[in-house]
Amino acid sequence: MEAQVILCDWAEVVNNKLYIMGAGWDRAPAGTPFPLAVALLIMVPWTETNKKHVAQISMVTTDGSPALPALPPGAPEAMRAQLQPVQGSFQFEVGRPPGATEGTAIIVPLSLRIPAIVLDAKRYVFQLTIDNVPIESAPFEAVGG
Repeated sequence: MEAQVILCDWAEVVNNKLYIMGAGWDRAPAGTPFPLAVALLIMVPWTETNKKHVAQISMVTTDGSPALPALPPGAPEAMRAQLQPVQGSFQFEVGRPPGATEGTAIIVPLSLRIPAIVLDAKRYVFQLTIDNVPIESAPFEAVGG
């Protein structure tokens, strides 16, 4: 399978169409809350249609460790234990639309939205795996703070 992973400010799928705003960035503000979304366009080969697939999108640091958000400014240190890795997992299955030409890849649009996140200043990568196979990634850097 192939996919595009696009970092953006907002993404939503409506009627099998992907709507995105503020797309294509690779730098984010560190130390302050900002909205974050990951837009995905997965190209499912004809031979992989009508099968269940499991996809996972994970934000990791450059050493491959799961990335945790930073504490928001002014938050008590006790909240650190409540921070969770930034990741999402989902199943999908796409059928062959009526009239589709045999051999055509079918596009599956998906989005992961995080309304507000605070990150430490460092490099991060969103990694997409499908059926435990690495497919695509989108690196970015949180700067400032």
